[in-house]
Amino acid sequence: MLQLCELNVNELIHELLICIREMPEALERKIEFIPVSPTVKILGDKDKLKQVFINIVRNACKAVAAEDIVRWTVDCSHTDKVCINVHNGGEPIPLEVITKLCQPFFSTKPCGTGLGLAITKRIVNAHSGKLLISSNLLTGTTVSVQLPVVFQ
Repeated sequence: MLQLCELNVNELIHELLICIREMPEALERKIEFIPVSPTVKILGDKDKLKQVFINIVRNACKAVAAEDIVRWTVDCSHTDKVCINVHNGGEPIPLEVITKLCQPFFSTKPCGTGLGLAITKRIVNAHSGKLLISSNLLTGTTVSVQLPVVFQ
């Protein structure tokens, strides 16, 4: 059951950055975020969305070497949705693996449970959103969370 409230995307990400930068996986990584202007608001469960983005950013940090950059961007070019993207330049994920990443108990990590992205996708879907993953050799990997915006 979601506890929905109106959330400012920039404020949510800034708040998350404080705790994410202290995670062991993020300590030697650079996490960049440039706030979007004008600000955009969504209707969401703050705690559940924190879980979503902590998992996505943690995975991105694990995919790159120390001192590499993880970029967090917000795309407001669509009128009805916002795309929150987490990008890393690590090794690309093969297409046959991408199609399985959100399946429960599928993991590419030796000690992974395979539940992180499955739960993440379920939370995003509960918000009437979409979770998209793209990856290639030239651009790296981007995980996008598309969520409906609140109209004012």
